[in-house]
Amino acid sequence: MAVSLSPLTLKKLMTGTLVNIYVGSRPNLDLVFAAPKGLLSHFSPVLHQQLLMEQAKVIVMERSDKRSVSWVFRWMLAGGTDKTGVPPEAVQDNEATMELLLHRLQLVDELRIPRLCGEIAGNLKKQFSKVCIKIEQIQWAYSHPLDFTPNGLRSSLVQGVLDSALDYELIYPLEMITKEPKFYHDLVMKVDSLETVKRVGAMQRHRPLSVEQIRFLYASCVVHGHLRKTITHGLLKLIDDGKVRDPTIYHNFARENDEFEEDMTAALKTKQRALEHAEYLERKARREARVAAANRTAQGPYAKVAASPNQRAQVTEKGDATAVAWGTKGIKASGPSKIEATTSKQVQKFLSDAILRTEAAGAVTRER
Repeated sequence: MAVSLSPLTLKKLMTGTLVNIYVGSRPNLDLVFAAPKGLLSHFSPVLHQQLLMEQAKVIVMERSDKRSVSWVFRWMLAGGTDKTGVPPEAVQDNEATMELLLHRLQLVDELRIPRLCGEIAGNLKKQFSKVCIKIEQIQWAYSHPLDFTPNGLRSSLVQGVLDSALDYELIYPLEMITKEPKFYHDLVMKVDSLETVKRVGAMQRHRPLSVEQIRFLYASCVVHGHLRKTITHGLLKLIDDGKVRDPTIYHNFARENDEFEEDMTAALKTKQRALEHAEYLERKARREARVAAANRTAQGPYAKVAASPNQRAQVTEKGDATAVAWGTKGIKASGPSKIEATTSKQVQKFLSDAILRTEAAGAVTRER
């Protein structure tokens, strides 16, 4: 946690030329206060550039409101500590608190004050668990020419919407998240990041995502990204482990979402190929072990192969070692029928239905 300024340092910054700070746009400017130039320059690199480098006589905050600017100045006067907090009238009103935090974060993001950005972004994250943000607030936020910075306004909005979907299952409608193109672009970049892929993978170790969560993520990620593979492969494993209460809801969702059905089918085929290859390796190992045993019997006591007990154990246990290395259920089964036994009936239904629909489509094409 950052340490506030000492009284002596604060006293030095308070001396010097005063600068008037206005909000609004010309000619309708509203004077907020007059602040010491040294104090403003110390806390904000943006104000430092304007006041000391460009020799600006006044500061105009066109996109900020008077209440937020006054709060930031009080924070500066206190040496970098917030002695005001959230106004009492906004404590019990979640929507008012959300509005207040958004305006404060917009201001400190514009002024590039990372200490305040981190604190406000943390409070804003908690607020997303209580209330959904409005599209008007997103459009207001993106009307400001702000960069995508850590704990900034844009990154906090995107993180809040994603947290709402994954942690609290507060799903925003697709028409809302795509209404502001820049916001949708930021959301896609966030959803498709390695951080989100790992997060979703960790979530699906114990419980499956809901259909609503999967629909939201599919609408917010690129077509061939790692996230979709993580979702489908994780879901298949949970179904095999019996951790999905009703797999039919995902089967029904696959019928209405072609992309999800395609990914589930591809994941199932990949799993079957892995099982078949593992079984092939085991059969090969057993066959080589039998050949080696037959050679030792034919050569009698003068055999030079597998001369030591360790070498004989290495040859005979090759098949078991291969099976352990793959670590797949049912790996020691032999024959195609036993491969099918390792995959649950609900999972196979994804593949069988897809094949039937493909064959039906082919038949229609041939008739034409």
